[in-house]
Amino acid sequence: MKILCYGDSNTWGYNPEDGHRLAKPWTVVLQELLPADKILTDGMCGRTAQGTLPTISGSDGQKAFFRRYTNDSFRADWLILMLGSNDMANYFSEREASDTAEALRRYIQAFRGVPTHADANVLVVAPPPIGDAVRTHPIFGEYFDERSIEKSQQLAAILKGKATEEQASFLDAGKIVIPSQIDGLHLTEPEHRKLAEAIFHVLIQNI
Repeated sequence: MKILCYGDSNTWGYNPEDGHRLAKPWTVVLQELLPADKILTDGMCGRTAQGTLPTISGSDGQKAFFRRYTNDSFRADWLILMLGSNDMANYFSEREASDTAEALRRYIQAFRGVPTHADANVLVVAPPPIGDAVRTHPIFGEYFDERSIEKSQQLAAILKGKATEEQASFLDAGKIVIPSQIDGLHLTEPEHRKLAEAIFHVLIQNI
């Protein structure tokens, strides 16, 4: 089984302590839990569900996803999609959580629109809400504010509805993990393991 994991810095494995890549982000742990399967990781720091952050080239996740994975040259049995936190940045101040959820719906539709993926399984993972620590962080405090936190708290419920409509599996990561107290955005390695184990249980229940 081939599993594509598509997301942002929490899929890439950003370490909130120093910005380096963690040794075992959730995708690596998932590979350990599913040794017979192939985990394909496509995570990028700053990636959005839609739109480009002006400080991060190539951050429009939708453009990259459509280019790479909505054609006959790519094949996967599962798509695990975890995006949305960066769409809460104050640069996208006019964007609501519902806009982000609708953008993620388009990923599912485009992925399954390819004949080889017509019957593919999709797991939508709602990222955990952004924590208050982001507001005082020396880097991320510039990009996220109180409104960002509020919108991030709304995303899971809306996204669950979109996933249900698209007959996709859904996991609310906010019920399983919490972002680091350092930056309010990124997961520590123990939290990555919790997330991997939760995703693993969803997968094995749907195989």
